[in-house]
Amino acid sequence: METLKNLNDRELANLVINNNAFANTELYNRYYKFITRKLYHNGIKQSDSEDLLMIIFSKIFENIK
Repeated sequence: METLKNLNDRELANLVINNNAFANTELYNRYYKFITRKLYHNGIKQSDSEDLLMIIFSKIFENIK
């Protein structure tokens, strides 16, 4: 959804809090590369970083409120 790309992080988080699935996807797409790079730079293998990425985002979506 193009309009979600124009939202700032706080606005996007508010949509995630209100269970907007498109906002969840946008938040993931916005940050997965950044988090993956951070994991890689900290010596985490790619296969492990994929698992950690899912854990990180599940924690974000559980605790975003």
